[in-house]
Formats: sequence, structure tokens, C-alpha cells
Amino acid sequence: MAMTQDEMIATFEALWRDIGIDPAAAADASDWWSTNLEGRTVQGGVHYDDVRIFISISDVDVDADIDALYADIAAKNAALPKSADVRYVEEDNYIQVRGLIPLADVTPAGIRALLKACMTVADSDAAAALGAKYQSW
Repeated sequence: MAMTQDEMIATFEALWRDIGIDPAAAADASDWWSTNLEGRTVQGGVHYDDVRIFISISDVDVDADIDALYADIAAKNAALPKSADVRYVEEDNYIQVRGLIPLADVTPAGIRALLKACMTVADSDAAAALGAKYQSW
């Protein structure tokens, strides 16, 4: 049976507490949180049809070659394991790692595993190289 939205919210709140984050202080909405974890901006919560976690890698220089950026993102994504839906994306002029779980597949263990998988990708040499190539500072 699929988790209810209230159960997903409670799972996220427990996850934040377990890693030392006050869920009330990090809440952007009743089902979305933004915080800093190990020096990275982390956002996550319940989206329309999935649970999402974003971890920012870097901003994108306004003069960056966007076609080259998307080609580099595609190449980095091709090298990632297909076992979890964790990918590099560019959103709102930031390079991010994004993880998704369809709502029908969400479990408490799945949310925790998704955060771990996103952090692993965000902490990789590939992420550092991608961020360094396109960041504005």
C-alpha cells in the first residue's frame, strides 16, 4: 500500500531530525524543506507525483555555453548507475543532483536511501569537475 502524504511528511521530518536538522526550521512548506548539509544546499519533499531531493553542486556562470553544459550533464548521467533515479540536472541556473521516487513506490527506507544516493553523487569527483567547469566564482 502506498504511503499517504502525511506519512511521507513524517518520514522526511524524522530523517531531518536523525541527521541533526530541525525540520520546523528547515520547512519551506508543510511538505518541502531546504537546509544545509555538509556544506551543500539540500532541498526535498513531496512533489506532485513523486518525492524529490535536490542537492546543489554550483551555480552556472551567465556566460556559460548552455549546449556544452547539457552535453556534459548527459555524459555524466550516462555514467551513473541506473538502480536509483538520481541524475544531474540544471535548474534555475544551478547544477544540481536530483533524486526521484514515484509516489507509488515511496517507503521510509527509500527516502533515506535516496538522500544517501544523492549525497554520494554530489560528493563525487565527477560532480566537482562539472561544478568547477561551469560555476561563476
